[in-house]
Amino acid sequence: MGRRRHLDVDATAGPGHAVTLLLADDLSVSRGDMICRPNNRPRQSQSLEAMLCWMDDAAPLQPNRIYSLKHTSKLARAKVTKVLYRLNISTLHREPGIESLSLNEIGRVELHTTTPLFYDDYHVNRITGSFILVDEHSGQTCAAGMLLSPRT
Repeated sequence: MGRRRHLDVDATAGPGHAVTLLLADDLSVSRGDMICRPNNRPRQSQSLEAMLCWMDDAAPLQPNRIYSLKHTSKLARAKVTKVLYRLNISTLHREPGIESLSLNEIGRVELHTTTPLFYDDYHVNRITGSFILVDEHSGQTCAAGMLLSPRT
């Protein structure tokens, strides 16, 4: 059994380090939960917008199909409810009216998850602002995504 070290609040831990937090309040905190400063709270939502790069060569994106979404160390089920546009990578123009994405196509999409995600916009924090979609049947990674601020 490894030794435990007691660290002060300013200490850091990196990959491969186990940490234990003692909280003043009796809270239920588990793997995948996020702890942050009160003035640095992430967004929280089940309705998300993202730029998605489709990577599945076996099948195109199927809106309203359920995929597994891996965000940090948390798993949720999700579906793409709408493709807002496809990005033409040659001209960088937006192509609206698209219903699906094929291999290597990039588009802005709306997603809905079974549980709320705590996230930051990708440009603010690449770790909490990114995710992957996995085909639940094959286990293959279908897409990589960057979370964005909702359009106003």
